Amino acid sequence: MALPRYEIPGYEMIPYGLRREERITPYYLESNILKLNYQREIKILSLTFSILKTGLPKYFEPDFKFVSQGSQRISRSSSITLRIPHHVTTAYDKAFIVTACRLWNSLSLLIRSLEKRP
Repeated sequence: MALPRYEIPGYEMIPYGLRREERITPYYLESNILKLNYQREIKILSLTFSILKTGLPKYFEPDFKFVSQGSQRISRSSSITLRIPHHVTTAYDKAFIVTACRLWNSLSLLIRSLEKRP
């Protein structure tokens, strides 16, 4: 992976004395930094956990509904599986609530059933 041009304001900002043409993957792996999309997912999941366990911030709480809240059949997994809001646009598909529900539901049952953060 090479450094994209738009991320390089000047050579003095590049770590490890790299040039723009050099590959950064070995340095990236060595520094143990998560890629941005993984960092974003962790932050979204952390906020989702807080919303579900504490109800804060209040403006998000009504948006998160479990599958068991709307159906007669209750199973162990439905009580900890979030209902993904119905949507038809790609813009809403990328909204926080939809992304948070998808990420939450992709976690294992063991992690979703935790009562508090480790």
